[in-house]
Amino acid sequence: MREPWAARLGYWKRHQKPDGQKALEEFDAMGWKIEDPPKYYRVKCPCGSHARSIHLTPGNPRYFQESIRWAKRQRCMKEEDR
Repeated sequence: MREPWAARLGYWKRHQKPDGQKALEEFDAMGWKIEDPPKYYRVKCPCGSHARSIHLTPGNPRYFQESIRWAKRQRCMKEEDR
């Protein structure tokens, strides 16, 4: 059985950066599946057609926000909003 605090953290290994953890929580809230990293996190959309690697230490300061915007632009996400 999972600890109560684990439900708040998600089922994936906690990201080392707060912005990265927040992005993973947003992916989870949108229904994306998150796979733990050996080197990168891997997120997959609910329909299974779209996937993206999420870096552990990106060089771009807006990387995590851009990843979320990318996910929201995917066709399957737009169809769910209808």
